[in-house]
Amino acid sequence: MRVAVIGLGEAGTLYASGFAARGWEVAGFDPADNITPPGVTRFANVADAVAGADLVLSLTGGKAALPAAAALAPALPASALFADLNAGSAALKKKIAQVIASESGAAFADVSVVGSVPTHGAQTPLVVSGAGADRAAGYFASIGTPVENIAGAPGDASRRKLLRSSFMKGLGALIVESVAIGRAAGAEEWVREQIASELAAGHPAVDRLHNGTVKHAERRAAEADAAVSLADELGVRPVSSRATAEIHHSLADQAKADHAGLDSVSADLLEAYRGLRWRTSAMPAAGWAWSIPASTPSGRAPGRSAEPAPSGSGRGTIRPSMRSSITCSPATSSSSTARARPIAP
Repeated sequence: MRVAVIGLGEAGTLYASGFAARGWEVAGFDPADNITPPGVTRFANVADAVAGADLVLSLTGGKAALPAAAALAPALPASALFADLNAGSAALKKKIAQVIASESGAAFADVSVVGSVPTHGAQTPLVVSGAGADRAAGYFASIGTPVENIAGAPGDASRRKLLRSSFMKGLGALIVESVAIGRAAGAEEWVREQIASELAAGHPAVDRLHNGTVKHAERRAAEADAAVSLADELGVRPVSSRATAEIHHSLADQAKADHAGLDSVSADLLEAYRGLRWRTSAMPAAGWAWSIPASTPSGRAPGRSAEPAPSGSGRGTIRPSMRSSITCSPATSSSSTARARPIAP
């Protein structure tokens, strides 16, 4: 049996190694200059990687999932199973399934990872849905992976993951924030001890949740956003989920600033951005649109893109982005819900 793993990052490497250890022929592709796992034949062209594959695993990350599927679909064998393991919305998974079906005729499986891959490797529990769910369950079970096959349509498995993400990503974000507050108070270790005493796995769980949240903030921010959207769709006001997404975006923005070589970002600027919310009850009935100009010594700074308030919530959210700014001006709508206008970079 031949499996092609598209995306050889942390998760892709672990799944590639897991299949190789069970005797599968493993092909790999990743445009990034990262290490090729042992037992994996790496290809410079994605079409060559998927040629002759029985199973193709997409582990590119949610932002690249659709473009990656579109790029490889014309070369995908009609007899293959395309399994998308990226975190994303149900709508995204449906689009990917449509691309795969129209361009290749291959079967599609929506595969959601519902555990810590660094901890459990290729044996991390999965939830699968879509037309290819039965095949996916069989392939993963052959390498010892616990699989819950819920059948259904593409996106159904992803919805289950997002339901879990509301809690898990929230827990990680809460730990990061609590530890930061403890550090500011000169009592970080005491705070860590208090948190660890409440978790069954103790300090290892604190470290895994804290460090994983910081390390994967950008990718998990997109997942947190999708969890917020799901709650909105279900008619549940996602108060904590929005705060969770805000923390992930803030961490991702700080990582971008660090990567850009900025020694620091203005404390006043960060404070202006952090947790910014508005209540329409405190504003004129006409509503307002927001933008806050900002810059750093290098001319680059995290801005805030504004999100419309969920129906009936009376709130809007402004979250970080590297290419926006914030101002305040009267909006023309007579609605009592605050409206947001994108500001050109």
